[in-house]
Amino acid sequence: MALEKLPDCGLHTFYADESDDKTTFVIACVSIPTLGATAGGCPVEWNRYLEEAKAWRRRLKEQFNIPVSKELKGSKLATGRNSYRGGKERLYGKEAMMAYHCALGFVDKA
Repeated sequence: MALEKLPDCGLHTFYADESDDKTTFVIACVSIPTLGATAGGCPVEWNRYLEEAKAWRRRLKEQFNIPVSKELKGSKLATGRNSYRGGKERLYGKEAMMAYHCALGFVDKA
């Protein structure tokens, strides 16, 4: 069946990820607007969100030396069991907490 018209909310791409510690299971999901639904057509929204995500990762690189290509895990930052500093060394204590909050979007010193 062909889609004749986008819904009023447009089209979104979803990314879901799960984590567990053998007793607790958590799933997180991010919705990214991909195509807008406007009277003038369907503008592509994805590129703007992609550029914002790249800029966010560059800020993490500048502030905490976390490689842009390194997958971030909050549990690894929280426990200090990570190799985020330059992709080889660990982030600990207050610096790890600041990186965690920056990664969540709570702190942005850029």
